[in-house]
Amino acid sequence: IAKQLVKMPAYRAHLTANELEDLVFYVTAAGLLLPQDENTPEGRGRAVLVRLGCASCHGPEGRARPKNIGALKGYIPSWDSSDWDELVKDPQELREWVLDGAPKRLRSNPAANFFLTSQLVKMPAYRGHLDDQELEDLVAYVQFVRTRK
Repeated sequence: IAKQLVKMPAYRAHLTANELEDLVFYVTAAGLLLPQDENTPEGRGRAVLVRLGCASCHGPEGRARPKNIGALKGYIPSWDSSDWDELVKDPQELREWVLDGAPKRLRSNPAANFFLTSQLVKMPAYRGHLDDQELEDLVAYVQFVRTRK
């Protein structure tokens, strides 16, 4: 059995019955992410995203802003937001987010690290769970999504 990287946080005390119903509807209706052609880096990146379960936190195409209790702004930033631009300065920092759960720049900043460690949903570190090509394909997919604002 593979070790689970992302553990589902307990939201019982944080969601109303209506919010839970809305969440179930959203997850059910989210559908497929594009592109699906696995002959392109973006398509292969989408397949990596699906395999790793990234959309379960970031939403379809990384465009959701789900609540994240304890996070600086209270939510997981969408990939096409101005928040993203502050959190991910370049493709290398995106690689660090994926591999290590956060870039060195933020982990070494005491204020930023406080929120990284305090938030309920933490970005998992996928180092050792994807190869270099899968990482590059995932970066290509995120960059593709960001161009479709």
